Amino acid sequence: MIIKMKLVTKVYRTGAVEFAALKQINLGVEKGQMVAVVGPSGSGKSTLMNIIGCLDVPTSGVYQLEGENVNRLSANQLADIRNRKIGFVFQAFNLLPYATAYENVEVPLLFARVNAKGRRERVVRMLEQVGLGEKLGNKPTEMSGGEMQRVAIARALANDPEIILADEPTGNLDTKSGEGIVKIFHDLHALGKTVLIITHDLNLARKAQRIVKLKDGMIETDEQAVKVA
Repeated sequence: MIIKMKLVTKVYRTGAVEFAALKQINLGVEKGQMVAVVGPSGSGKSTLMNIIGCLDVPTSGVYQLEGENVNRLSANQLADIRNRKIGFVFQAFNLLPYATAYENVEVPLLFARVNAKGRRERVVRMLEQVGLGEKLGNKPTEMSGGEMQRVAIARALANDPEIILADEPTGNLDTKSGEGIVKIFHDLHALGKTVLIITHDLNLARKAQRIVKLKDGMIETDEQAVKVA
């Protein structure tokens, strides 16, 4: 099991006020699964993603990533895991606006200290994989929303992570562009990647293998979805 949570709770404190964003979550994800996480605003979806992605740690409970207890890791160790094992895709793309597609995808490889030749080969291959082999030199201002999200996915794949975490990846896209992005996630899943997608889009969620529904910081349902198309 690549992701395992046991009684994970996350409490945020502001002065004397406490808010439990997650309440005793038990969740397991097998390597290679494609899982959609759904629920209304404030249900805890983003908090769950932040903990799975090692951007935050639980207040209580245990989170294990590939058998390693994340709670015990230092900030530097968490950063290393994020760079090596997890690829992030966000609704707002989070691209460097004045950098080219090539330069945006290259960023995680620079942090990983990959040599220049290795960076070049990897960046070109990732952009070709998402259908942007001809746009290495284009900046985000010269691209459509769908193209920018493809660059973001290529960047997420740069270090060949085991897990892809996508937070509302089609939220800013038109229907056609969104369908193209969904196909890329299916292709990644077919290659053996573990894909978790946080979404309000039930049509997108139904294309996963499994749907986990959150409500008020708890798992309301966890069930198999229709077969991945």
